[in-house]
Amino acid sequence: MGFLPKLGRHEERIIRNRSLSGEKPISIDENVVQLETAIAASKSFAKISDAVKPLIRARALTRMITKQQFEDVEIQSYILSASNLDLKTRFEGQGEEEAPQEKMSLHALRRKSMSALPKIRNRTSTSGFLDADQAESVASSSSLAVPTAMQQHRPSAVLWSQDGSGKVSTSQLEQLSDVKQHTKLPKHRMSAGALENDMMRIASNFGLVPSREVVNGNREQSAPKYFMKSSEDNIPRSRSHSRSGTATVFQLSPMGIQLSVLLNLAANVPSATMSIAEVIKKHIAPPTAQLRCRYVDVISEKLTADVPQYVISFSPSLSFHTLVNTLSKYFELNKLKCSDVYVWVDFLNVNQHSRLVASDVDDLVQILNSVEKVLLVLDRAGVALSSTRVLFEALQATAAQPTQPDSKKKPGKQWSNVDKLVVLPVSYAWNDARHAFVTLPDLGTSVCSKEHGEKDWYLERMARIKSNESASSSSAKSVKETLVMAAKREMQRSERLASINPLRYVQAATTYAMLLYLQYSLSEAEEILHTIKILMDKNGSRDFLDKVEPSYLLHLSLIMREKGQLAEAHRALQVMPSHMVDSSDEIFVDGSTSLVEILTESKQFTKAELLCRKILDTRERACGHHKSAPAVVNMIQLAFISEAQSLYEEAEERANAALRLISQLDGITGLTASACFHILACSCYNTHREEQADKFLDKALAIRLSIMGPHHPLTLESMSLRAVNLAKRKQVSEARSLVSKVHSSRMLTYGLQHVESLKTLGYLADLLRLDGKLEEAEEAEKLLGDAGKSLLKCTRIDKFQSLQYVSAFLSTREHLLDKAAPFLAKAFVTFKEKLGSESEMTVSTVKRLEDVITRESALAAGELETAQLYNLPEKYQAAQVLYKQAWSLAKLIHPEESHKEVAEGLADALFGQGKAMEAKTVLKAAGLVKKGMSDNMPASYLRWLNKRVAKYMDKGLDEKTETPVQADSH
Repeated sequence: MGFLPKLGRHEERIIRNRSLSGEKPISIDENVVQLETAIAASKSFAKISDAVKPLIRARALTRMITKQQFEDVEIQSYILSASNLDLKTRFEGQGEEEAPQEKMSLHALRRKSMSALPKIRNRTSTSGFLDADQAESVASSSSLAVPTAMQQHRPSAVLWSQDGSGKVSTSQLEQLSDVKQHTKLPKHRMSAGALENDMMRIASNFGLVPSREVVNGNREQSAPKYFMKSSEDNIPRSRSHSRSGTATVFQLSPMGIQLSVLLNLAANVPSATMSIAEVIKKHIAPPTAQLRCRYVDVISEKLTADVPQYVISFSPSLSFHTLVNTLSKYFELNKLKCSDVYVWVDFLNVNQHSRLVASDVDDLVQILNSVEKVLLVLDRAGVALSSTRVLFEALQATAAQPTQPDSKKKPGKQWSNVDKLVVLPVSYAWNDARHAFVTLPDLGTSVCSKEHGEKDWYLERMARIKSNESASSSSAKSVKETLVMAAKREMQRSERLASINPLRYVQAATTYAMLLYLQYSLSEAEEILHTIKILMDKNGSRDFLDKVEPSYLLHLSLIMREKGQLAEAHRALQVMPSHMVDSSDEIFVDGSTSLVEILTESKQFTKAELLCRKILDTRERACGHHKSAPAVVNMIQLAFISEAQSLYEEAEERANAALRLISQLDGITGLTASACFHILACSCYNTHREEQADKFLDKALAIRLSIMGPHHPLTLESMSLRAVNLAKRKQVSEARSLVSKVHSSRMLTYGLQHVESLKTLGYLADLLRLDGKLEEAEEAEKLLGDAGKSLLKCTRIDKFQSLQYVSAFLSTREHLLDKAAPFLAKAFVTFKEKLGSESEMTVSTVKRLEDVITRESALAAGELETAQLYNLPEKYQAAQVLYKQAWSLAKLIHPEESHKEVAEGLADALFGQGKAMEAKTVLKAAGLVKKGMSDNMPASYLRWLNKRVAKYMDKGLDEKTETPVQADSH
């Protein structure tokens, strides 16, 4: 069943304010007659009233209610039954014909039902009460005929007598029996019990039933549990609290709330870092605690709308001010005023004092289907992507819908509503959300903040969405692909107005580039950023460049760094404005932090430390005594720089200083504290203090496990450090077991071709070989080599860092030297073609090739010496293979040089096997033999010259050069 209309607000206002101009107030009897005359004008609506009205009157007989309340309950019962039964009836009173069967929205149906109501003059409620006999006489005044009964339906509410005895009188039983015999329900999915439930909700709306006595159960059940007791709670509530009374029955409100409500609420939240969960606890729950209602029920009706335009999806851990600022920026870029925007927000539209039930999720589905956009606010760490509720809202918003009759699309097909979803990142730091994004497809491990089966309801409906999509012509898509496609479509829509509203396009393009970066499509992300660069060049406005250029350069450096192009990343950050170090804006803090890390990775330790000290001094002048979170980050960076230079005592001092500051700010239970413990563990391990190092590492690992989980890169980093030190202590089996777990986690998260997965696989192969498990080690090495071959086939440079590691692994293992040479040669060609001969990867590959050439030449010299001493043909052949490979690599990387030693060794190996002509060719190619006259003459002259003359001209030179070489070979 869909979500029920919000009663007691719009309808009640119309009922109470409508009047008959120039006429006297009508009595209760006249009102009933006029009401029934209007209702009877429609045959279909009469069927509803016949089914509902006797039930309301039977329940009214058991209580003391006012005349006004009795009228309003009757009127609203017709509205509710018409809305719930989805009848397409025009209440115009123009005959007995039924309206054509056409689909109508709930909002339109409610408006049509309101048009059928009589115009009642606005009057105050009477002070008298209606006893049972009077109520019965009013009920009997109805002119509507009651249809034949359906025996299987009966009222399921338990009625309590006025004397508090708990027994129902004989007259009441007779009334209920009459209702049972004369009530006929229309053929619809609603059961009699569900219809009675709705009537009781109307009674609660008007104070007829104490709100706390209404048990909020599943509305789909056939036997709901509502209780009415005779006590002081039977006194009707004030009509000013009608909305709050309804809120205790309906868990979700479908109303839209003006954006200004969020802005005003943010003005009353003093702390900029207070999370949404804390705001709910301190600013949402207290004002609604007494009435136990929703926040939307305690705000002015002028700030609400019947239908929201946007649904806001977020993580409760997100800062409330960050949420409001992100939404304000989005609507400002879209040229929308806060007074014109109506949103549906979880903590404002959902009752925080009661639990959701399964049917409330169905209500949420209809809300998501009715709005224009679903705005997914993505926090810095990507916590929202691990929320079951957020994933459900994203999937439901983009779920395939049947084509509407008036649509331009082909009827009978399914179309994806991906345009409805908009992703709004709150941070410039893309890499912080990487882990949450890559682990996103595992819906079963998502987190639901509430219990009592809510997660199972969301997962069930997500499975239903995927099954519907797979059954259609389009294949099922994961949430990750859905987010990327939604960001792409938003960018395409903004691109049409890029000349008018360039900042909107920049925001949409940046979001799309971010999601491409998170899924390791680095080249595509760089191309999207290039479009922003083109727009910057076209616009040329200084104000526009100041807003766009810093984020563009920061994100470009992130992409280049992920590709392994540290020089380009450094160059991009250097172009950022000079006031980056002195600024406290998030983008400049992230930029300066990233620049220090890049300098450290590039082993430019002096520059990194000077820059970090400058930033730290600036923070100290601004905040005083390093008492700020950015200053803590800079102190940890200084400790890491010292550790990278093997200055372990200095690193330990800096880490302890940072730890003392962290304990003053947030306590030593956060991720910054875990970073300090990790650095202290490294320093202790390298200074041979294993016991103390184990304690520090245990603390770091415990914090990272509790906050980030077992598969996060930070957690795996601490586990890898422990494995390395176990191996140093000769505990190879324990180290191998731990590395195997790390490798499994990284394979599960990132796949085989990620650089971290390959590093773990290579270290695992070394441990297996060290532990004597040669077959398993060879299998791991083969797997790594196959991954390298696949990487060589990649046309984009997104995974060149992985290719570089495979090259380094093969070139540093003696037993893999024969495989390393051809692989390095192909990697060198790839790097040179894609990145250029001056790039860092190309230069490092050249150095590895030179090392391989030196090692192969040394091995070949040993084989040749053995062959010459013992005249062993197989040794000559082995020397020839090694020298030939070294010769080929040498000519590849340095074609202009002679490589005399390698050429002479190869010639000796060939002469030893009797291959004199091949040996002469090698020597001539190396420039070690003077070329004959025939080699220096033009080809045209050689054709004219007598070949026999040319032969005799070079014969003497050949005899002179051949004899010394043969003598040296023996």
